[in-house]
Amino acid sequence: MWTPKLFYGIISDTFTICGSRKKSYFILFAAIQMISAYILAFFETRENYHFAVVCLSLIQLSQAFMDVIADGLMVSQQKMDPENGSEDLQLLSWISYGVGGTVFGICGGVFLEYYSERLIFFLTGFLGLILLLSAICLNPALEKSHEKVISMSLFERVKFNFWTIYQALKVRALIRIIIFVIILGGFVPSFNEYLYAYEVGPLGFSQL
Repeated sequence: MWTPKLFYGIISDTFTICGSRKKSYFILFAAIQMISAYILAFFETRENYHFAVVCLSLIQLSQAFMDVIADGLMVSQQKMDPENGSEDLQLLSWISYGVGGTVFGICGGVFLEYYSERLIFFLTGFLGLILLLSAICLNPALEKSHEKVISMSLFERVKFNFWTIYQALKVRALIRIIIFVIILGGFVPSFNEYLYAYEVGPLGFSQL
């Protein structure tokens, strides 16, 4: 769900919802995360694992889409301070990401060890609720720089967005980054699955 993030950005930039291409998507996917997590928290899904996989996939999709939207808002805001905006916002973003990942990673492990997995889904839904309320309260002025694009017709937005992508692909440094990412993802092996099998097998870790 995280790999095609580029397409999530194209979708949000091309198809507006209620005259918005940032706030509306944030509200939509925050609600999807909250509802999917609460379904897993309050309903028994052990026997219907297909339904559980759908809910988990929706949670991952929501988080990936909101990550793209947050990046887009950050890019818009950093233009207000061309000299220091990018560095300051990136620093704040990665500090928040690191602290949040560390704290909730530890808490998630503790909760999963001593409590039911439903508690974790309940907390995930609660975080979705916080994101939903934050998105509703998001200042519409954050999209002021997008008014010209939003006012375009759908065909004009599609043409404009693909023209922008075409112009970006002319940058040699960007092309090299794309090639590197493709090679990295296609040829460098990932050991997560093997590590998990080793942990629950020879090491005897709990599968929960």
